[in-house]
Amino acid sequence: MQNPKSISNTLLTLVMLLSFNSFGQLSGDTYATAKNSGSAKFIYVYDGIPGFVESRDGKVTGVVADIMRNFETYLKDNKGITVSSEFIYAKDGDFQNFMQDVKSGKGGVFGLSNISISEERMNNFKFSPPYMDNVSLLVSNDKIATLSSMDEISASFNGLKAYTLKGSSYHQRLIEIQAKYLPSLEIVFLSSETEIMEKLAADEKAFAILDVNYYLEILAKKLNIKRHSVGDKKGDRFGIIMPKSSDWEPVIAEFFNSGFIDSSKYSQIITENLGNSARRLLDSFK
Repeated sequence: MQNPKSISNTLLTLVMLLSFNSFGQLSGDTYATAKNSGSAKFIYVYDGIPGFVESRDGKVTGVVADIMRNFETYLKDNKGITVSSEFIYAKDGDFQNFMQDVKSGKGGVFGLSNISISEERMNNFKFSPPYMDNVSLLVSNDKIATLSSMDEISASFNGLKAYTLKGSSYHQRLIEIQAKYLPSLEIVFLSSETEIMEKLAADEKAFAILDVNYYLEILAKKLNIKRHSVGDKKGDRFGIIMPKSSDWEPVIAEFFNSGFIDSSKYSQIITENLGNSARRLLDSFK
């Protein structure tokens, strides 16, 4: 029989762990503190988006991770602040956990993902300036003839089904296409963008709407899915999020506005993480 004292200690440990999980708060250094000390601790929370921020071979890589590494260099060179940083994967890789971790954070906590800048989210977070335009794309299995105008969709896509996520911005665009061009369109709901891509690659009679970052993944994986450029629709833009109380917002804005997004360094980051095709595609949206 286990010693009652041992049982009591085990229960106490479990209670402490549960309390930490329930009330734990990520914390980094404020800019005010960093200015005085010449150093700062940053916490980078991420949820894993291929090419944007992901753990690969023991290192966190991707466009947004590299942007923040360049921000660290900027702080060292222009503010005399040396940064030590830690990447933390959101619990279960879940998007809602990711958002909550950043929202409840303090000081130098940053959320790295493909987060669209919106008025609603600005009520709960501070944002960096946009680092990339988000464009929703009309994509299909590559066996389907390429549209030269949206007016052709009524005939060319007649009889095709559309895959989407229920209640998403993709779904809304499909409803608009259905109302204007394809009243008998069958819309099939799936659980993730990954599943949508898998279904499109296998189904010669299907199409979908996806954000540009997932099309970049399609290019990288060389899936047999094509883009119909006449269906491109510019929408919101991607930014890096911070807790509402963060005082780093004007500093990261200064870094972005220093010309970084238009620099050869940024272009190199896109090419290294997403490929030449991705860089050319993104340049075409500017």
